[in-house]
Amino acid sequence: MQEGNRDHANEISQSGKAMVADMKAAGTPADLMKSALHAYHESASEGLSEDQRVEVAQATMAKLQAEYGPAFERDLGAARALIDDLEKVTPGLKASLEATGAGNSKKLIQAAIKEAKRRGYGRR
Repeated sequence: MQEGNRDHANEISQSGKAMVADMKAAGTPADLMKSALHAYHESASEGLSEDQRVEVAQATMAKLQAEYGPAFERDLGAARALIDDLEKVTPGLKASLEATGAGNSKKLIQAAIKEAKRRGYGRR
């Protein structure tokens, strides 16, 4: 494995561990935690080009907008606030989500919305 790939894999692993610790501390249900981590690792391993990641992001947002309807922007804002707080616990999380394309995973966004709602984001 090349040094850059090893470093990148280590970053993903460390972010995942910190996220798990935060979720456990917050009482996140195990099935939601497992779903979020699976979506993260699945997306991070896809190896898409920048252009492909942009296409996936646009398609994902359109699908989610259709599914969530008028509440989507509020729910997405709550999920982003959760990610902002997770960034404080796991510095580099947002950069990792962006660099790997995992931040555009439909499953991960849905899990983040669900967890943000469970934690009370969007009602604050």
